Amino acid sequence: MNSFPIREIDLGDQTKRIAALSLLNETLGDKLYNEQTLLKVTEKETLLVAAYDEEKMVGIAMAGKLDQTGVDFYTPFGPEAVVRLKGNTIGVLRNSGVKSNYRGRGIGTALLAERLRWLKQTGCDYAIGVTWMHGQTTQSDQLFRSAGMKQLGPTVPEFYKSISQKTGLVCPYCGFPCLCPGALFIKKL
Repeated sequence: MNSFPIREIDLGDQTKRIAALSLLNETLGDKLYNEQTLLKVTEKETLLVAAYDEEKMVGIAMAGKLDQTGVDFYTPFGPEAVVRLKGNTIGVLRNSGVKSNYRGRGIGTALLAERLRWLKQTGCDYAIGVTWMHGQTTQSDQLFRSAGMKQLGPTVPEFYKSISQKTGLVCPYCGFPCLCPGALFIKKL
């Protein structure tokens, strides 16, 4: 049983917003988010949840619905991926991270389960997520597979490079620009 409760984050609460920003940038790379980009990415049908150890935020995750105009982002994963995404209601498993000293305790699994539950509840046909293939044991591909997700299309070398260059993201694994590959995963809900 996960002893780290999962709660939705109210970004109107400045303390929680600052804690969310800090945790996202700590676990996913410096400069991935600032207050403006976090508020923008969460303005439309988005779930932002966190796992807590008492009142300390130790894990964070986002999910949202894919606007059909956003399908082009997934073209590097091949034509099959684009065809599967068009015409369906797609839920996107966006960024997630767990503090390094809390990893391996079921927090990522609990955050994923909550996001999948929410996506299904909001009427999504499929859930997709891009995993960051940084070579560490904490990659989300293992988590996605354990939840019944399947890889869709090839692993794309240097998938995050253009994102890193555009945002200034400093990858916690390979630096700047991020040269980590990405892989797309999908699950029918």
